[in-house]
Amino acid sequence: MFNWLSHRLSLYKLNRRENKLNSEWERQSKKANEQGSPDLVDEWYDSVGHYDYEEIDWERKTLVSRNLISEADKLHLPRPKTSERQKWDGNSPPHVPYTYVLTPEAMTEVRATIRKEKRERRETVEWWVKIAGGLITIGTGLVGALIGLVAVWKHKP
Repeated sequence: MFNWLSHRLSLYKLNRRENKLNSEWERQSKKANEQGSPDLVDEWYDSVGHYDYEEIDWERKTLVSRNLISEADKLHLPRPKTSERQKWDGNSPPHVPYTYVLTPEAMTEVRATIRKEKRERRETVEWWVKIAGGLITIGTGLVGALIGLVAVWKHKP
């Protein structure tokens, strides 16, 4: 549970950074319109904005990829092999530390595998609950019938 909360908090922080960057872009755009020079926005984007947007996007991919891999590891599921290059993306922006992340297709595969494993585990638990519930129902019915028989036998004249 704490991993989920930590993951959500990290995504929230990335979204906040992106929202701040968006508001800065809007401020730069408004400033450029007031001065009548649309090149100011392009200069800002080329010097600062572009790199920040790339960094946020890569951090989001890294965070989601790591979360999926750790969840698969926790469930003892196989992770994509590093030798399978079509499942790993290593094209990080030059100003971001070099890491490998799962490609969108590999993320989809890992998510499907995790869902399948969780469904199978849930179905096993549901089966045991149904069996236990049925046995409890049968036991309750038998006890009720025995109590009824004992009551009838005691009241016979």
